[in-house]
Amino acid sequence: MFEYLHYVEDTLGKERDADMLFYGLKFNGFNTVFDGEIYTDANILMHFGAPSFYSETTGKKAEGLILIGNFLLQTTFPQGKSRIFFYGFGPMFKYTHYDLEVPNGAESKTYSADDLNIGVLFNVGYSFRVSDLSLHLDAKYYWEKTSYYGLGLNVGWEY
Repeated sequence: MFEYLHYVEDTLGKERDADMLFYGLKFNGFNTVFDGEIYTDANILMHFGAPSFYSETTGKKAEGLILIGNFLLQTTFPQGKSRIFFYGFGPMFKYTHYDLEVPNGAESKTYSADDLNIGVLFNVGYSFRVSDLSLHLDAKYYWEKTSYYGLGLNVGWEY
């Protein structure tokens, strides 16, 4: 799974944004978490590295990790045997860990910054199947300490 986020974080005195690519795993469909005809979607996304605004603001190196997880309950509208339109919402969490260098006079001070946020995610999308593979496209709106949006693409297979 790939997800392109216009990521926003409230840091260094104001809201800052960066366009970032995340990679992850997706579990979706009927009968995946709950028995019956409840369509669910669960994602785990990761980005290795810190957002570019840290190094742009401090002029120093920044490293880190962003981990985003969510679970969505979906409303579906089948569009034939191999296509489905959906929308949904559900809880999400975001964990960030950054190792930052901040100028401190003539020297640099290094410190770690960790943050954990919970929020809600809304999505809308379209999925279609070709043989045993599915292509899943969706737009997402993340609402937690800040809000931001993303576009997701997933190629999957039935298990």
